Amino acid sequence: MKTVGTLLLLCILTSVAGAQIHFSIKAKGLANDYIFVEKPLNGKFFPAAPEKILMGKKNRFIVEVEDETPGFLKINFGNGRQVRVFIEPGKTSSLEVDMADFEKSLKFSGPQAPQNKFLNQLERKQLSPLGAELMALKSFEGDDEKKPKDYYLDVLDYIEAEKKVLKRKGKKRFSKDFIAAMEQDITYYYTCLFSEMVATDYRAYSKNQPSRFTSKWAYYWKKIFELQKINSPEHAVSEYYLLALDYYLSDYRLGYQGDALYPDPDLKIGEQYLEYDRLLWNEFPPKSLEYSLAAIFSYRALLGKNEPILFDLFQKYKNDFPASQYLKPFENAVAAIGESLIEEEVALPDGIIRLDKDQEINSMDDILNKFKGKVIYMDIWATWCSPCLFEFRQKQPLEEFVQGKDIVLVFVSVDNEDRSEKWQKTIQDNDLKGYHIIANYSLRDELINKFGDGSNLALPHYIIYTKNGKLADGNAKNPSRNNLLFNELQRYLENEN
Repeated sequence: MKTVGTLLLLCILTSVAGAQIHFSIKAKGLANDYIFVEKPLNGKFFPAAPEKILMGKKNRFIVEVEDETPGFLKINFGNGRQVRVFIEPGKTSSLEVDMADFEKSLKFSGPQAPQNKFLNQLERKQLSPLGAELMALKSFEGDDEKKPKDYYLDVLDYIEAEKKVLKRKGKKRFSKDFIAAMEQDITYYYTCLFSEMVATDYRAYSKNQPSRFTSKWAYYWKKIFELQKINSPEHAVSEYYLLALDYYLSDYRLGYQGDALYPDPDLKIGEQYLEYDRLLWNEFPPKSLEYSLAAIFSYRALLGKNEPILFDLFQKYKNDFPASQYLKPFENAVAAIGESLIEEEVALPDGIIRLDKDQEINSMDDILNKFKGKVIYMDIWATWCSPCLFEFRQKQPLEEFVQGKDIVLVFVSVDNEDRSEKWQKTIQDNDLKGYHIIANYSLRDELINKFGDGSNLALPHYIIYTKNGKLADGNAKNPSRNNLLFNELQRYLENEN
């Protein structure tokens, strides 16, 4: 890829006629000739495939946003480097950043500079340990002495503390719209951490795996959803609102309250989406349905794009809300599903390679022998695993990071062979470039014994092997934690041992 000039980006936000905002981004030294952006829709976060912006004349990227309501815009420069900016019609701001020292060099100017600086320098606390990390433990006995109420009170304390900082630093400096949006962002961020932890424990509990889940956890889980006001999508200015809604529908209502196993490989996911539709129509006020239905089904379509029922639900939505502003992005999200219903099965595209097509893979050694001299990042997943599908949406920075390096991406599915058609469609719809395997019983048993508890393996699971085939990390970071993952991969890449 051609590199131009010095490592400096200049991003200028200018308002033009009406509510349209132009972002003129002058990039010198950017490795790619494109960036990706995620735009708000009527001030709300709406799930959509990131929009690819190509470099134009004079090495400039032009991003246009037509929205009369303030909201968050996310700009992705590649390799996990992102900036979130709060945009308000009629205001002008700019950003300069040195790609060699990205986070420390962010320099905002213009009337929105103080609030955008605050937004990108925000240091947020974690609930410890996280639910996803707890799943890696073989036993919770003695590992965590905190009670559900303690975690719940931590959430309340973190929310209050961060809002105090927001008000103190924003006094006479931040706009009212920004403060209101950040208050929602703060609330949903911390409550989603709690939901992630409890949902992960509940999934383990439902499959008879080690778990802390009890009725006490369920009690405070319910209180979290009361705090979130989940049926009020006017709070959807934050991307965390949609995550909260997904936890509520899938894990809390259909999982815990429905007394159903989740995730369940025998449960048709399409039937689960029909339940989403029923729950929303029964529980949400009419003014909330237009956004909630389109957003949650678009979100699910972008995770997998492999459930025909989502296309049917789009047709139903089209009849119910024929003039909806969310109709077009919803249609874009399910377009691939509609096309797939009339397409014949085709071969896997370039860059997606089935490793066990011509030779059976029975063990980890069979995999390692194929990639001597390469660092291996292995993703163990299944088509019925919702968190696995979510991580696929975060793959772009990882793909950019490994490009041209001695790192291979190996995806090992633990689906049964009778789900091979669904497996192929999932990897194709998500464009999972790399090497793919459907684990047979021999390989599956080895994975469970080596990286699970002997009878179960929590999904998704990530593993790193060094260039000489030694296990480097049996519980590696997931793609969405890209900066930590990239640092670890780079370390093993530079270490010949």
